[in-house]
Amino acid sequence: MKTQLMKLIFSTVAMLTLVVGGAASAKAQDPLPSWNDGPAKQAILAFVKEVTDNKSNPKYVAPEDRIATFGPGRHALG
Repeated sequence: MKTQLMKLIFSTVAMLTLVVGGAASAKAQDPLPSWNDGPAKQAILAFVKEVTDNKSNPKYVAPEDRIATFGPGRHALG
């Protein structure tokens, strides 16, 4: 169960890394325009920033470990 959760988290990170990207232009735009601005959106964006911005952070996820797999209906698979 914990392994599936970690895979789902890494899949989410991978997807959002592509969206957020870290580029200056991405910061000027809303990285998740179809999401309502609220606690869930802010939590996801904060999580992605935490695990992708600082290599010295113990929660950092290296780019090669940011893998997302999609199945029918574009659902992330764990």
